[in-house]
Amino acid sequence: MKAIVNILLCKLFLLVAIGNGIAKPHFYQTQPKKANEVILAKVKALPEVNRFMETAKSSKPELLIGREPDAHFKYYWVKVGLTNLDMFRTTFDFCVDPKTYKVNYWDLLDKNQSMITLAQWRNLRTSPGFSKPHSYKKDKKGKLILVSKK
Repeated sequence: MKAIVNILLCKLFLLVAIGNGIAKPHFYQTQPKKANEVILAKVKALPEVNRFMETAKSSKPELLIGREPDAHFKYYWVKVGLTNLDMFRTTFDFCVDPKTYKVNYWDLLDKNQSMITLAQWRNLRTSPGFSKPHSYKKDKKGKLILVSKK
C-alpha cells in the first residue's frame, strides 16, 4: 500500500511540475528530433555515463531530456538515471548548450544549483560531502572548492 501511495505522490508531483513549466517530460518535445538525438548522444558519450549505463544494466538505465531550451532556461536538461520499479530515479543531471553542444554538470545539491564544468565535476565528485547538500567557493588561486554543510 505504501508503494502505491509513493507512486501516486510521484505522479502528482510530476503533473504539478509539468503544469507549472518546471519540467517538460521527454515525450513533450518541441525541438526537432535530430537535435534531441545529438544532445542525448553527447551526454551518452561521456565516460562516466557509459560506465553507469554498463554497470546499472539490471536496473534499466536511461537518458532523457528533462527540459528543452526556452525563454527562462537556455539549455537542454539531460537526466541520467534508473527506470526500474516503475519510476525514474535521477543519478546525474547535465545541461547542454544548444549552440555549442558543450556539456556541463548541473549540481542540484549545491545551494545555488550551480552549473559546473565537466572538469570541475570530475575533480569534485569524489570529495567528501559532494553527495550531500553543499556549496562552492573559490580559493585564493580561483580554483573552485566544495564547502560541506554542517
